[in-house]
Amino acid sequence: MKEKSQNLLTSDDYCKLYRIYSKHYNFNGVTLSGGEPLVRNDCVEIAEKLYKNGAKITLVTNGYLLDKKIEICKYINRINLSIHTLDPNNYEKIVCVKNTYSKVINNIKKVRELYPNIEIRLNVTLVKDVNFSDEELTNLIEFSRKIKSSIKFTELFPSNQEDCVKQEEVIEKLLQYGYSEIGSDNRSKVYEKQNHKIYLTRCVCSTAKLSKSPIKYCI
Repeated sequence: MKEKSQNLLTSDDYCKLYRIYSKHYNFNGVTLSGGEPLVRNDCVEIAEKLYKNGAKITLVTNGYLLDKKIEICKYINRINLSIHTLDPNNYEKIVCVKNTYSKVINNIKKVRELYPNIEIRLNVTLVKDVNFSDEELTNLIEFSRKIKSSIKFTELFPSNQEDCVKQEEVIEKLLQYGYSEIGSDNRSKVYEKQNHKIYLTRCVCSTAKLSKSPIKYCI
């Protein structure tokens, strides 16, 4: 076994935890997230070992390091790519890092080319006066169609409610674009048009606030 560094769990530790979890709860879903999981040198090794132990893996990433760790795609079921706009200037303002947009877009196109069967979902948080407009929405939806991915719009739950794009506002736009609701639960709704799916979700806190018993809802 490799020596531990800075008290980090090793790939073997993660596998042990997964085996215990899956045995007791009969569930094989694993999400690799962070921060940014691809900054770990052993992220591919972790994914490989989990995969060989039967895990169904979702990777949550900003996509910047995908080209460096592209082999991780052999072991994962889905990539959730956090990309909140397709405007290069807006993108780099949001992430606060220059010269990143083109690399992220090229990386996700490369993944789709090399791994045509991997599921990709774009994760987008909409904020008024930042990325909520017909142009932004249609660009994101068309890009999602082009790379054969789904897309998820998450309702922000900010301290300043005026910035929040309500789920109802997004639904109004989707109906205008010809999408129809095909499913829903307490947190999520699914809309579809010509086999292209769009997911709408609320964070747990905002959904709980709408319920009669927020504490009971969260439990």
